[in-house]
Amino acid sequence: MTLFCFVEVDLKASWEKIVFYKYRMKSSFRFSSGFQSMYWLDAQVSKRWKRLAYDESLWKRIDLGKKHLQPGVLGKVIGRGVITMRLCMSEVKLPVFDSFSLMQKKYNFYRYSKLQYLDLSMITIPLEGLNEILSVCQQLRKLSLEHCQVNSESCCHIGLNTNLETLNMAMCEGLNAEGLQSILYGCRRLESWNLGWTHLSLDCIQLLAHSLPHSICHLNLSGCRQRLINEDIAMLVQKCPRLQTLDISDATVLTNEALDEIIKLESLEHLHVSRCYNISPAHYLCLKNMSSLRHLDVFGVLTDVATQSLRINLPHIEINRQLFSVVARPTTGIRRTSIWELRVRD
Repeated sequence: MTLFCFVEVDLKASWEKIVFYKYRMKSSFRFSSGFQSMYWLDAQVSKRWKRLAYDESLWKRIDLGKKHLQPGVLGKVIGRGVITMRLCMSEVKLPVFDSFSLMQKKYNFYRYSKLQYLDLSMITIPLEGLNEILSVCQQLRKLSLEHCQVNSESCCHIGLNTNLETLNMAMCEGLNAEGLQSILYGCRRLESWNLGWTHLSLDCIQLLAHSLPHSICHLNLSGCRQRLINEDIAMLVQKCPRLQTLDISDATVLTNEALDEIIKLESLEHLHVSRCYNISPAHYLCLKNMSSLRHLDVFGVLTDVATQSLRINLPHIEINRQLFSVVARPTTGIRRTSIWELRVRD
């Protein structure tokens, strides 16, 4: 860094171009790398270096997974114009934004936040801080809040993202009917929604069954136990005819009637009905009439002999190949350098 400070005055312009070109070749940013820390150091050299270090083309994507972010740091990063950000399992201390960033957020809102793909899965942050992050986001296309604490305010902020396509809220706590209403009203372009094990109330389930947008293609409602009934499935099938993936595992009161309704889904490819104990094992044979169905998961229901018999009778369907749902999840399998197939680091 010292060498950079002694560049001849008449060479500054051309040297900036060289360095700028080199930085563009390294558009990915990681807090753990030595190169990325140069952005912060360079910004302290001069105003010209600051303009280079803060150029938005260098901050399009960033991986801050498993990092400990001090107060105000995350706000500065968001202010650089980041589009794709991974914060999975990170710890963020309050305040998220410093006083100057808050002023920017208030008077220059849309220019301030350009986030479109945001992974906040299992983030450690007070609810106040999470709402502070969501309050500057209105251009999100994909969002993951897996295992996060939310409230009605959080859902209200989510509902302002009218172009939202993918939403992962698996194992979220604090979700209620008021919050769901905000999301359902504002996010009418949702295609993938994971609500697995969010302990939805009866009111929430009925609201979903009657108000889900027609655009939904992938839906996870696992873990509803006695609260998801046959009538809800019938309404879901009617409201969401484009469903390709449906996970209703652990809905213990569903019967054969629910399966009869699901058969009406002409585009369904993947069906999870694990631990739905009141559906007769023999009734799964009726799925042979579903030409679109490719995967069926019935873990915890059939014996090994019955499972093998089902495979023989349904040769076009793979049985029990996927233990966990991947609906709306940003990373699956061993992939850790991308979210929703968008790279966040090299």
